[in-house]
Amino acid sequence: MRTEQLEYLIEISKTHSISEASERLHLTRSALSLSIKSLENELGIQLLERAHRGSWLTEEGNKIVDGAQTFFNLIHSLQKTQQLETTSNFSGELSFYSCLWVSELVMPQIAVRLQKKHPNIYLNPEIIRSEVACQKMLDEPKEFALTDDSFFSNYPSTEMHKIFEFHSLFTMYPYCQVHPSFPIASSASISLKSLQQYPILIIHRNQEERSYFDDLLDCVDVPFQTLFVRNKAIYDEMLLSGLGIGLNYFPNATAATKSTISPLKIIPISDDASCQFGYLSHRNQQLSPINRYFLQFFTDYLTEIWHID
Repeated sequence: MRTEQLEYLIEISKTHSISEASERLHLTRSALSLSIKSLENELGIQLLERAHRGSWLTEEGNKIVDGAQTFFNLIHSLQKTQQLETTSNFSGELSFYSCLWVSELVMPQIAVRLQKKHPNIYLNPEIIRSEVACQKMLDEPKEFALTDDSFFSNYPSTEMHKIFEFHSLFTMYPYCQVHPSFPIASSASISLKSLQQYPILIIHRNQEERSYFDDLLDCVDVPFQTLFVRNKAIYDEMLLSGLGIGLNYFPNATAATKSTISPLKIIPISDDASCQFGYLSHRNQQLSPINRYFLQFFTDYLTEIWHID
């Protein structure tokens, strides 16, 4: 008997359908059926009543499921207790790379919440552009880099993919931030091409740098006027003064709204241009427990405040 067979049986008990359970479990219907049949043969017990309208647990099957759920609840409780005992002793400095928007939009709030829970943990993120994440990890290795996946476009060969692995956390979608006085402020959505009449504000440390939004704008066969801004404080002031339009990526409208200063309006960009946000790590190097904990803490925080499903 394997634990996954018990998990399969629990899922079938919820759906009363092998087909639906197989979709939720990302298995083929035949593979799921064979696995349950194998469990029945091993135990010498019929676990399911199979019919055209669905699959239902037998009395013995219900007893097995009740016991399995008790078992998994106990394991989860023990793991949670162990994690609390382990993480309560975490201390030290976390040094990692972080792309600009994370560092300026959410890292301060995350640092405050983490400090309250673990006063001996100190965050030391080094701000980088997503496009140079691979190179920075090669030149000055750190355990991970919070970034989007746009850096892959700079490395079409598989060499970098042999060295690094990108772990996706959220799918991100493009939004624009506009002053309410702009005619487009009441739009439900807007295309990139329709933005060409407005200056586009892009945060850069210097004008020689490029960002993913530069590449995105280059893909549109219309000229854009871009204004380079050195930091987010100036960027926000220019947006509030109606001197241009801001571009950014967010996982949903809730995140976009919460990250946008009132009275600015947030509008989704209708062009099919999304990216993945996550972290880059060395393929053959396991993250330390404190870094694994921070990444989970980071993910849980954004999932909570942005209502990510």
